[in-house]
Amino acid sequence: MKALRICLVSALILILLHSASEAQPVMSAIRMKIPSLAAGDTAKVNELTRNGFKNLSSKTETFAKVKAYIDSALYICERRRIEIPALMHLLMANYNLLTGDYLNASAEAEMAMKISEENKEYKTLIRTYFFLGSYYSTIGIYNESINNFEYGINLASEKSIRGLIPRGYYGQAGVYNNTGNFLEYEKALQKMIAASHEENDTMNMLTGYLLYGTLKGERSWDFKLSDSLLKKSYELAVIVRDTAAIARSLGNLGFSNYLAQDFKTAISLYNKSLEYVKATNDVVMLSNAYGNLGTIYRDLGKLENSVSNYKKGIEYAKKVNDWYELYWIYRDMSLLYLKAGDTSNAYTNYVLYKQFSDSTILRNRNQWLNEASIRYKVDTQQKEVQLLSLRLKNQRTLSYAFAFLVPLTAAVAFLMWRGSKLKDKRRISEMNRQIAEIQQANLRQQMNPHFIFNTLNSIQYYMYQHDK
Repeated sequence: MKALRICLVSALILILLHSASEAQPVMSAIRMKIPSLAAGDTAKVNELTRNGFKNLSSKTETFAKVKAYIDSALYICERRRIEIPALMHLLMANYNLLTGDYLNASAEAEMAMKISEENKEYKTLIRTYFFLGSYYSTIGIYNESINNFEYGINLASEKSIRGLIPRGYYGQAGVYNNTGNFLEYEKALQKMIAASHEENDTMNMLTGYLLYGTLKGERSWDFKLSDSLLKKSYELAVIVRDTAAIARSLGNLGFSNYLAQDFKTAISLYNKSLEYVKATNDVVMLSNAYGNLGTIYRDLGKLENSVSNYKKGIEYAKKVNDWYELYWIYRDMSLLYLKAGDTSNAYTNYVLYKQFSDSTILRNRNQWLNEASIRYKVDTQQKEVQLLSLRLKNQRTLSYAFAFLVPLTAAVAFLMWRGSKLKDKRRISEMNRQIAEIQQANLRQQMNPHFIFNTLNSIQYYMYQHDK
């Protein structure tokens, strides 16, 4: 029976281990740790990984390219028996996140972290922490997101790895902005700018000034500070010749001046921004710039200029079906016509405003529901994995306990058997001793009459001899 129980437990453990292996990502099935047979193959895998990262974006058409790079690298690893590098696991994690495969994204990130820790690839480990920060932010677990960004920042600081710390603060800033925690958002931007200065990282410095300047203008209404920060952003954008950043800096400067009621400067900055936006062909920025120009001319009381710019903004927004731009431009146009006494156009634009406003609310609601569904699915899958791990752990503990109990029981049984044998020996020895005593007593009892008879005969003999 004991042997049968051991067999059953062993079989159950094998089944659970097999199930756990099936729950692992398909793309992570190869887990070989055999040294590369050719340095050229390893170099090719690394090249494919770099190309995969270059093509990572939210555009669907690039997913096929990234998948092709991943499949090619995995084929080489399998054919040449090369361990999959940590950076390749990180690439697969990014790909899975972009394609909505959240469970496999998390699993690949864990593999990237494990391998990079074992091989002391600290740069890849930091990038993995930052990926997990983005991952947890995407599924709405914001505390974990902030913590992972912080882990990466601390490790980069500890190992003196440059070029990554500003990115960590940028990630944290994004999380705080999404959750509406603008106080922490401002602190993160300040740290990002300071770290960028320390590392002479112009691009992150530029981004930090742009976001910080926009925040101070729109949230704090500190137009003087906002203007100063956005000008720094613009100057850095000119230095690095980033057309999109130049256009965005000028546009945000224009909006800051509009809020400060400096309409003339605002119009000049928006017109200058449009020159750069047209070069980048950013339709959303074109729509926003024309819409804001329409609002500025509306406040100046220039009806024709306002309507003209509003219509251009609507035209560009419709090209990309940007509901947000359409809803606020139609709202402002409705107010414009109402102020001018044109109730017919005011009503028409108000109806359009409500249409796109409701559509925007509906889309935001659907997005919220999708995010909630994603969080539920991820949470459910993680709980299933945790439950499976717990079952494996319990079975492992049970098998260890059973494996320990069998020899312990055998040892106790042996000791009891040995004690019984010793006890039997002691009883036999005691019985033998008692038998010997009885025999001796019996001999004594047999000797006493004989001794007395001999003594009496001797006395009788001496009496006959008169030997007193």
